[in-house]
This record gives sequence, C-alpha cells and structure tokens, in this order.
Amino acid sequence: MIELIALLVLSVIYIVYFYYWIKAFRISAPYFPTSKKTIKTAIKELKNHKVKHIAELGAGDGRVAFALAREGYEVSAIEFNPILVLIMKFRKLIGNYKKVHIIREDFLKLNYEKYDAAFIYLYPKVMDKLAKKLTQEMPKNAVFISNTFMFHDKKPVSTSENKIYVYINEK
Repeated sequence: MIELIALLVLSVIYIVYFYYWIKAFRISAPYFPTSKKTIKTAIKELKNHKVKHIAELGAGDGRVAFALAREGYEVSAIEFNPILVLIMKFRKLIGNYKKVHIIREDFLKLNYEKYDAAFIYLYPKVMDKLAKKLTQEMPKNAVFISNTFMFHDKKPVSTSENKIYVYINEK
C-alpha cells in the first residue's frame, strides 16, 4: 500500500512538473540550470556596479539566487513552476538564506521598481517584452545581466567570454 501511495505521489509530482515545463517552453524558457562558471562571471560583473536588490527572473532551482545571496545581495527569486519553488524553499530552509525571497509568479506581471538589478536567462521571444517592461519600471542605472540571450533593442555595455551580457538602464 505504501508503495502505491509513493508511486501516486511521484506520478502527480511528475505530471505537475511536466505541465509547467511545457508551459515554460511555450512562454519563456524551460528549466535549464546555469553553470557555476556563468554564475561566477555574473557575480564578477555585478561587483562592478552598486547593486543591492536583484530580481532573478525564471529562477529555476535558485542556484543563481543562492549564490548571489552568499555574496551579500538581497535577491528575489521569481519562478512560476511550483515544483521548482518547493525546491527553492527547501534549499532556503536548510541553508538559512535570509536574503532570498521566493516569489511564485509570472515575471511579466510583477513590478520591478524596487530592484536595482535583474538576472535573466530566458528565450529571445520573451526578451523584447521584458526589455520594455524592465526599462520602464526599474530605476535609472539599474543593471540587467542576461545569460546567453541578448536584448534586441539594447546594446550591452559589456560582454563576457561565456555569453553574459550586461546592460545599464538609461531610461
């Protein structure tokens, strides 16, 4: 009986995860973890700017958010997949990360005026919508760090060897 219940629970988790994975594939980007090398590069780039509160859009399992929090940044990890949100909440609990705030929401529906930086690892089709939204809502001189994909209507102020693009909000 316990095996049947465990199988049922695992099946439900798999179905929910798969549903949100497919939804993410259509809307923004499916879960794909950011490499340690890329995270180190992003942190190095952020240290060149006076940044305190970072929004990580499409946070996945939170590896970027937790790495940024270890560096002293306040981070809001924004993710809509409930399975990945649970993983982040568990990691936050066991790691005692007080500077990580987990938000289960569609990142296109949030307001970004309180953030002075954003870390983004999303498909190009979402980048254009996001560029306009972030430019309008975030303060002047806010920093946008994009992993792999560029904004089409903005020119990066710097580009690293492992495809980290840095933009400054000029409003």
